[in-house]
Amino acid sequence: MRNNIFTSAGAACRLLTFIFLTTLALQTSAQIVVDDCNTGTFLQQGNGSQNVAAAGAIGGSRDVSISNAGASSYIAHFVNTGYIRVNPYYNGVNPTGNLDIGWGNSEVSGGTDLNLNAADYSRIELRLTAAPFNTGQIAVRFNKPGDPDYSSASVNILGQAPLTYTFQLSNFSGLNPADIDGISIGFINCDPDSSSQIDYIQFSGFADADGDGIGNGSDNCPNTPNANQLDSDGDGIGNVCDACPNDPDNDVDGDGVCGNLDNCPGIANSNQLDTDGDGQGNACDTDDDNDGVADATDNCPLISNSNQLDTDGDSQGDVCDTDDDNDGIADANDNCPLISNSNQLDNDDDGLGNACDTCPFALPEIANFNVSTCGCLPGFTAATQLIGGVTIIVGCNAVVAADSDCDGVSNTLDKCAGGNDAVDNNNDGLADCKYPPAYNQIISAWKCGSNKVYVCHSGNTICINKNDLANHIAHGDFLGPCGNVSCDNDCDGVVNSLDKCAGGNDAVDNNNDGLADCKYPPAYNKIKSSWKCGNNKVYICHSGNTMCITYSNLASHMAHGDYLGPCGNASCNDDDDDDDFNGDRSSSIETSNATLFPNPATGEVWLDLSGYESSVFTVRIQDVRGVLVQSIHVADAAHSGPLRLDLSAVAAGMYYIQVQPEGGQMETLKL
Repeated sequence: MRNNIFTSAGAACRLLTFIFLTTLALQTSAQIVVDDCNTGTFLQQGNGSQNVAAAGAIGGSRDVSISNAGASSYIAHFVNTGYIRVNPYYNGVNPTGNLDIGWGNSEVSGGTDLNLNAADYSRIELRLTAAPFNTGQIAVRFNKPGDPDYSSASVNILGQAPLTYTFQLSNFSGLNPADIDGISIGFINCDPDSSSQIDYIQFSGFADADGDGIGNGSDNCPNTPNANQLDSDGDGIGNVCDACPNDPDNDVDGDGVCGNLDNCPGIANSNQLDTDGDGQGNACDTDDDNDGVADATDNCPLISNSNQLDTDGDSQGDVCDTDDDNDGIADANDNCPLISNSNQLDNDDDGLGNACDTCPFALPEIANFNVSTCGCLPGFTAATQLIGGVTIIVGCNAVVAADSDCDGVSNTLDKCAGGNDAVDNNNDGLADCKYPPAYNQIISAWKCGSNKVYVCHSGNTICINKNDLANHIAHGDFLGPCGNVSCDNDCDGVVNSLDKCAGGNDAVDNNNDGLADCKYPPAYNKIKSSWKCGNNKVYICHSGNTMCITYSNLASHMAHGDYLGPCGNASCNDDDDDDDFNGDRSSSIETSNATLFPNPATGEVWLDLSGYESSVFTVRIQDVRGVLVQSIHVADAAHSGPLRLDLSAVAAGMYYIQVQPEGGQMETLKL
């Protein structure tokens, strides 16, 4: 460093300059140069360069190189942490040559930042053990590259006695500790003598808020102890106080998620939503559902649907459209979600709307049903039920070959239509009515006198000689009286020819007037309970369908061919009068002990079990397909009164109520 001079009003000064340099060597050294701008000389303390070990120097432990371009060297040493001491002595001998800062012929402006960590301290203290005789001011100047007079401050010298002068770092205008290359100390307006001496200069007021031994200015976590100063991402913030210790950009998008963990590090997305789980957040993913269709053109960008199916053409794919057919009915409630049907018509009440039901007038999963024709397979005939005013196919029953004369031989094979083909008294395998045996083998009921027999001639029974029988048979007559067998298809004890209510029970005569109640109804209070469906209401069979009507309208219905009682209230599979048509011929139940009311019912129905001796029951509700709808255990029917059955969640239709008393036979009622 060339001679640097402080001047004021033309007065000369003595300048002491201290330069600290951080080099790139593995061992850092700081060079201190003492310069005298007057004619005096300094006491030589050694020859050439001299290295002095420095314990706790500013910025850390380091060696100090003290050098002079001439023959003189001067001693400086560190006493404590941050403590610099220089002892120059005046002996009246002029130095030879020029003093240099030690890195060639460059000025301070060509040096490297000393990085003195001055920010760890609040002040600089300078001690004069002997002040100049003509006291003036003492100054501290900071140097930086390109500006030897970077920032300075001065104070008045107060006397000859040893005094310490304190310079607050805050008094140095624009000081940036990282820019400091050197420190110069000088006298202004002074007349120094041989006893003038600077004892030491040191940074003081060490600030260490977290007490970890690292000054605030050097500490990468000044408020959190971390003596190891670990900084994994090299961002100048220690791990212990770095919200993102592995993200040097420290959450650049400000979404609260560190960049090394952020699935969209450059776009704020605090929820980190990643629909397709590909590690790229939706905020920056161009295909959120990973279906190969870019979000910009995907009609369901958050649900995979590479086929882009959009039934109603509303630009919203079916997989995310809550109303795929755009009929105003949400898919969750739509009985045809892909075909518009705002009326939700479902004639067979199978949960599938007519618009998408292949066979809308037939219950699903009917055995022996042909879906392509929506009818029963060949050899089976459809059984129907009135549901919601519409006739619906509920089951396909095997077709029973017609046997009009009930002789066990179908019409197509009948030898004697209206006669009994089953009679074969001579055991020749041929019907006696058409192939008569010897007279003595003809049944007596077919004889009308000695050697005379009955024949059926053109529908009329006549008595002829046995000898004429062959001629009659040749003309189409047959042996035996006309109608020698008779049918009772509904098994009510009344043959078809005399039946008042075909399919109904003519045998019921509650008012004992000798007439069938089904066709000649008695007063309402004399009608059997199972034919009633509510207060002053009765069942009738109308065109093969059971209906519930007001009793006062019964006469007009009967005038049109209807009859009292539910359709099929008599059956060849029902040998009692309980109207349950459930194979009672193999059952020990003789009478109905349970009663349902009202029947039909809406919302609820009451089951009266008082006819049983048992108090413990299992009650089941099944639909016509045998599917269990409800099952209820009754523990004390004797004291609980009629049992309420909740039908609020049960679809309209016909159901069977099975009553199973503990240890007894099951009874089934029709609801």
